[in-house]
Amino acid sequence: MQVLIEEARRLRRRRRFAWLAVALASIVVLAVALPLTLFPATSPPPQRLLGTYGPHIVPSTTVPRCRGAAASAASAVTLPEFGPRAPHFQPDPGGAPNPVTIGATGKLAGELPKLFPDQYAGISLSNNNSTINVYEVCSTPTMTRLALATAPVNAIRFLFVPNTWRALNRAFRDLMKATLHPGPWGLIAGFGTDVNANLVNVQVLNLTRQQLGEFGNVAPRSLLQIQGITKSQEPVPI
Repeated sequence: MQVLIEEARRLRRRRRFAWLAVALASIVVLAVALPLTLFPATSPPPQRLLGTYGPHIVPSTTVPRCRGAAASAASAVTLPEFGPRAPHFQPDPGGAPNPVTIGATGKLAGELPKLFPDQYAGISLSNNNSTINVYEVCSTPTMTRLALATAPVNAIRFLFVPNTWRALNRAFRDLMKATLHPGPWGLIAGFGTDVNANLVNVQVLNLTRQQLGEFGNVAPRSLLQIQGITKSQEPVPI
């Protein structure tokens, strides 16, 4: 009888130890699971890209001749009459330097893209408005003749780049639509056509690598120079 009593006591002790082990194991599981529930694992934030991304174009003075259909269309253009070529005046003390050169640039900026859409790539002024820079994809005698006949003497130079003004304008319009309808390319803080770089420059706030890749769905990447900026670098509205 005494043996049976002792055996029963040992069984009760084993059961108490088993329940204690289960309780301790439950506490350990909760201790591990609770932080994961309250503070779920998160992926690190995407890396912000600063600096400029895209092609870098250096205008060339090497003259590529227009060929094929582009050359034929350019040679068939009827040139407008702008009158005799103006002399290269000295700066005007009472106004902007070289006003005649400025006026000739305005005339060429209005005519060249209409008459030579496959050759013309933009126009700018430099050297205190004394030099007109005409950008072309390829050279055609008709366009050269019109530019030289319009600009003051010794005031023009021709530079050659890969993108036409028409293509740059199309990319500009596509970017304008992208700013009206936010998409995966991120927040466009500003953009504009850089004639000297022969690209459309785009500023994107907190640019990521994924957003950089999305710009190919907005406009051809060969026409875009994308710059990642921070909030402190955001352009101030005028």
